[in-house]
Amino acid sequence: MGVVESIKRYCEGVYKKYVGLYGKKRGRDEYWKAVNKTIVGLIASFMLLPLTYVYGKSLLISSIIFVVLTVSFILLPNSLVESKMKELRRSFSLNMPDYLERVAILLDSGQNLWASIEKAAMVNEDEFSLEGEISKTMREIHECRGSEKDPCDAFSDMAKRLASSHVSSFVSLIVQNSRKGQSELVEIIRMQAAIYRNDRKNVAKKLGEEATTLMLIPTTIVFIGVLILLLAPAFLVIYSI
Repeated sequence: MGVVESIKRYCEGVYKKYVGLYGKKRGRDEYWKAVNKTIVGLIASFMLLPLTYVYGKSLLISSIIFVVLTVSFILLPNSLVESKMKELRRSFSLNMPDYLERVAILLDSGQNLWASIEKAAMVNEDEFSLEGEISKTMREIHECRGSEKDPCDAFSDMAKRLASSHVSSFVSLIVQNSRKGQSELVEIIRMQAAIYRNDRKNVAKKLGEEATTLMLIPTTIVFIGVLILLLAPAFLVIYSI
């Protein structure tokens, strides 16, 4: 019973991640697409089990391969959504400084806070971006106009859903300073944008290091290929002798 409950909680947790990322309707569709891939993968693993035993001549190796493939496919839905969320959070850290600068410029021109936040997000229509998430939240606020839905509450819900440190900091900044004077708020937002710009440099540096590391893989493969081409004639001569 404990195992069944654990599996149920795991599936519910993964489903909530899909809904939080894509929305209720699309999240359900994307979740079931990932589940279907898992089912196909599990069937393929089961069918490959006798083949690995025939060619490997070892029940232990076949069992290990089967277990590894099974676990990998079971974790596939969570891996897919986590990868997408990681990519989205990284885009938040890269886009946040420019977005805050646009908000500050609009505030400086006489727009109120929420209008500035909304208009600054209109430059990017991609739903999987910082601007897309903010536009989505502003639409929710407009749809709930006249009800008890408060903009600060809506943005707090967005921060919880996205679970991004940059978005949480941005929302905290807005909620805590939303009632301050226009000029003071502009200065605070510009200071925060400068902090995020330094963070973006660190993220860009990290991405560059990751790219360099990835480039070592094809370089190593080419080196091994060249080494084989150079040493193969020598081995053939030695073997012929």
